[in-house]
Amino acid sequence: MAKRTGLRRQDRRRRRTVWLWLGVLVVGAFGCWMYFQSPDSGWNFRRLLEGEQTGLEAKQVRRGSIYDRNYKELAVSLERVSVYVRTREVEGILDVAEKLAPVLETEEEQLLEALQEGKQRIWLMVDISQDQEDTIRELDLPGVYLHKDYSRFYPQKTDAAHLLGFAEDGIGLAGIEFYFDRLLREVLAEGDEYLGHHGQELLLTLDMKIQSLLEDLVREISKGRPKTAIGAYAMDAGTGSIVAAAQFPSYNPNTYRLYSQDILESLLVRPMVVPETFRLMLRDVAVLKSQYDARGSILPWSISQSGQSLGTELRLWESLGLESSPPEEFVIVTEVLSKGGYRNILNRSVANLGTVPEMMTPLNLLTGLSVLLNGGQKIQPHVAGSVVDTRTGKEHTIDDYVDNGTGQEVVATDVSKEFSLLFGSLSAKDDLGGGTVYDEVRFVREADKGWELSRNGVYFIALPLPNAEVTMLLTIQDNGGEMQRSKNTQAVSPGKALASVLPRIAVLQQVGKGLHAVAEPNDGQSGNFPATLDPIRDALRDSMAAEDSAETTVEYMPDLIGFSLRKGLRMLQDKNCRIRVYGTGQIIGQEPKPGTELNETSECVLKLRQEDVSLESYEKKIVN
Repeated sequence: MAKRTGLRRQDRRRRRTVWLWLGVLVVGAFGCWMYFQSPDSGWNFRRLLEGEQTGLEAKQVRRGSIYDRNYKELAVSLERVSVYVRTREVEGILDVAEKLAPVLETEEEQLLEALQEGKQRIWLMVDISQDQEDTIRELDLPGVYLHKDYSRFYPQKTDAAHLLGFAEDGIGLAGIEFYFDRLLREVLAEGDEYLGHHGQELLLTLDMKIQSLLEDLVREISKGRPKTAIGAYAMDAGTGSIVAAAQFPSYNPNTYRLYSQDILESLLVRPMVVPETFRLMLRDVAVLKSQYDARGSILPWSISQSGQSLGTELRLWESLGLESSPPEEFVIVTEVLSKGGYRNILNRSVANLGTVPEMMTPLNLLTGLSVLLNGGQKIQPHVAGSVVDTRTGKEHTIDDYVDNGTGQEVVATDVSKEFSLLFGSLSAKDDLGGGTVYDEVRFVREADKGWELSRNGVYFIALPLPNAEVTMLLTIQDNGGEMQRSKNTQAVSPGKALASVLPRIAVLQQVGKGLHAVAEPNDGQSGNFPATLDPIRDALRDSMAAEDSAETTVEYMPDLIGFSLRKGLRMLQDKNCRIRVYGTGQIIGQEPKPGTELNETSECVLKLRQEDVSLESYEKKIVN
């Protein structure tokens, strides 16, 4: 009996302890709820859980812009504001519909029908204008909220699309957009303080003036050539930086989901069958390097004996990067086509090509030959130049963070010079002191419907020779029996089309900053290009003078609202006015009004505020 009484007492003590702790938890939870619901607490627990702050949901971090080397916009993040309703918090559905209908420019009955669906959250409109946003804020209707995020926009559309790639929901999915995420996360993160993309923008090595020339080139060559894929690439042979990369057919990254995987895939990093002439050149340079390694000197290429060394060849292919995987900057959407997809080469040579790779990507071939023609110095192909932190004004050069061995000797200078002579003997000379080598290979390719006849023509250009500064590669890949080009009167000659753009590309790359820098005095004495460029410079100088004269006859005030101060100043730098700036951040006001005629006595006043612009105003400026 005493034992049962003791057990009951222990059981009652346990129950009292449990109820005591439950009471403590309930009181604590209630206290926290009261604190977070208090308007003076600085936080609202419900909004914290739902990601809202002062009536506006926590916005997505702005993804930094991407520019070419002359600060031309290639990718920007545009602010988008949407409006939605939490039905449980609405005090009167009729009142909300009546007040919002004229603001959203919709029928009151449509809003009522949407609000009566019974859902807890109802999106009324996506991407509203700045005026609509301001009006809704002024109405301050209970249960009506604004949501701010950013959408990625590519103002150049199809130009350089396969290099840029695309991003969605703030995440890079392909190309340089994909690399941008990794770069900021692993390279530029300082200690534990990493702020994502906010305030950090990427400057590429691309020059959109040269890019435009290559875009026109591939479109012109594509005329009359169905089932043909064309890629044109320009590289700074001394640094490995990609100056331009055009591909046909291309795609618009703003609507990338509308394209097939085959279109989205980049030819630059897709393995191709290499024509025999280029493989023979690589075999011969391996012979020259083998001789130099053995004796410290070489015989002229024209009398050198073909003594191949397996070890020398394999080391050379590796050091030239002929079979290496593409850097992250050039990542593609779909899996790279396997080498097994190309078989049964039709025009095999009886020449002993040793271990020279039968297939390479255009990027690997362009890089390897550039090394052999630039004096033998290692280069790393890249398109990311530097990251600019707009908050601190610091510019982080990618080379300062990534040690890729650039500048190391791959082949001796003597070997590079002899290879340049070999390349020159095989090439068609031009007036710029450079040379072009062309060859093609025919083969059958494994396709979805079996085997199909294919052809790959490759042009390689070095400007100038020796010690090339600019190298270019043009590949024309015909598939599906499109072999009889000579009978097609609509198809232009790729060689002639390429030759017509070389002078302008050479000049633009030499100065590195665009056409206006060409007019600098004594520019004929700079660089490694011959004096034959002077007539080209004179012609460009005259055409620019005529254009500038026509443009400066009457100057008008541009529309600057919504732009950053830096861009606004760039747009005003050639205007006839004095500039005065008030505040910091983005431009929210300007005097005089857009379209006002300017003269030397005019004063341009810019009023700034640290606030992002709306999608509508930004798109209007891009279109204009």
